[in-house]
Amino acid sequence: MKRLNENRRHIMLRYAFIILLILLFSVRIVNCLVNNTIIHADKWNEKAMKELLKVDLIIPERGNILANDGSILATNLRYYNLHIDYRASRFKADSLAKYADIIADSLARRFPSRNAKQWKSYLTDPLKMDPKKRPRFFPLAKGVSHADVQFVMSLPFFNMNNKLLTGLISKNYIVRANPYGNMAARSIGRVTRSANRAGVHGYSGLEMALDKDLYGKIGYFKRVPLTKDIVNWTDIPAVPGADIQTTIDINIQDIVENELNDMLEYCDAEWGVAAMMEVETGNIVAISNLEKDPNSSRYIEGMNRAVKRFEPGSVVKVLSMMIALEDGIVSDPNEVITTGSEYAYAGGPAIKDAHPVEQLTVNDVIEMSSNIGMTRIIARKYNDNPSAFYSRVKSTGFLDSMKTNIAGEWTPRFDSIPNNRGGRIAMSRMCYGYATEIPPLYTLALYNAIAAGGKFIRPRLVTKITKNGVDSIIPMSYMNDKQQICSAVTAAKLRKMLRNVVFGPHGTATRLRNKNVAIAGKTGTCYMIEENTRAYNKDRKRLTF
Repeated sequence: MKRLNENRRHIMLRYAFIILLILLFSVRIVNCLVNNTIIHADKWNEKAMKELLKVDLIIPERGNILANDGSILATNLRYYNLHIDYRASRFKADSLAKYADIIADSLARRFPSRNAKQWKSYLTDPLKMDPKKRPRFFPLAKGVSHADVQFVMSLPFFNMNNKLLTGLISKNYIVRANPYGNMAARSIGRVTRSANRAGVHGYSGLEMALDKDLYGKIGYFKRVPLTKDIVNWTDIPAVPGADIQTTIDINIQDIVENELNDMLEYCDAEWGVAAMMEVETGNIVAISNLEKDPNSSRYIEGMNRAVKRFEPGSVVKVLSMMIALEDGIVSDPNEVITTGSEYAYAGGPAIKDAHPVEQLTVNDVIEMSSNIGMTRIIARKYNDNPSAFYSRVKSTGFLDSMKTNIAGEWTPRFDSIPNNRGGRIAMSRMCYGYATEIPPLYTLALYNAIAAGGKFIRPRLVTKITKNGVDSIIPMSYMNDKQQICSAVTAAKLRKMLRNVVFGPHGTATRLRNKNVAIAGKTGTCYMIEENTRAYNKDRKRLTF
């Protein structure tokens, strides 16, 4: 009996100790409860409200860039990464094992990177692990479409409504895509993410130049506690970016790119640019920039050199001839000019022609691309006042900003010159295309003006911006207030000269003759300047038409 009483006393002491611990723990809980809900309630309420009222950003959907017929050149595509949480709280491992064969067979047909046997092994191997050590973010599929996600969710096991049973996790992300690949890629441009700005922004081409319109407006949301849940409450909705309609014609663009590629291969060139513009509107219907791939012999989309400036060579003679005809320096295209084999104008280095003759007509100056003939014509008026030649070029609007909305656009470098011997020498070089730098799009605009009867139409790459269902039309515009760079009469004389470059007996572009198409234009050849010596390299040259 005594032993029994002692055991009972020990048991009661243990109970008392346990009860004491429970009481102390309860007091602690009550103390914390009172402390948090009454004594320091304001502090915790303030902290909670700060978290709940925290404003987060809603990134707007970027607008599309469209071709002239509405075809999409740049758009947003949503992709998904699928993962499995093998340690989800109610994960049905036995169900996955049961349907593993069916799932593996279906995945093999949809995602053939693995066959059915490999898929089954891939899915069931984690089930052999200790449940506590199974992966929580096991990759199932990456970069798949919404249709692929729906397909996976339709499969046995994955078609259960409760994600805690399947552990399926879906994360989506947006990719800026170009459905037509590299077609006009440099003009369309690219986007990038920045640590300083939310979302993606353009860093080249139209994507950069029109980034403000394409990006849209950021929205804001905060977390608000409701009766049963905490939800995201939109304060200011995001405004999607505008859609930009360009002048690019997909079919013509494809032709231009293929023709440019063929010509670069024929010349074994380092790079090339080609652009096509509609005469009446100035619409750039095609623009291509290709350069040799350093890792292969093929040509790939390269730097947008259409808006970069280069020493153009003899294509500038047409600008000088236009001024000469317009200002009456010459009036008769058949007037004979004495040229000779070289011309040391203003005592400078002798000017020479590739195919020297003793004399030629004004028409022949363009047809045969005579440096001497062009210098003799321009010097008639500007010999005593060479700085006026620069002023005359500037007055045409040719040196003004083109505002094509292509990021990285440069204006021509056509330097002002003094009224002295050095200025006369500089003028003589500038009038036939040396000592100047002109972007190809400016040359295109000049020749387009000649085709358009002297109307100096500004090249246009964007015709419409659609925002919130409202269209903003970008109208056709001109490079100067007068709208004309020359008269229709002068333009007609120049067109005849340019046709002779191809079809004339001494034309420099007779290789381009075609029985089916009437071609007119001007060739240009310029030797490359070496960066270290600033001297012309006779082994490297730039060709233009």
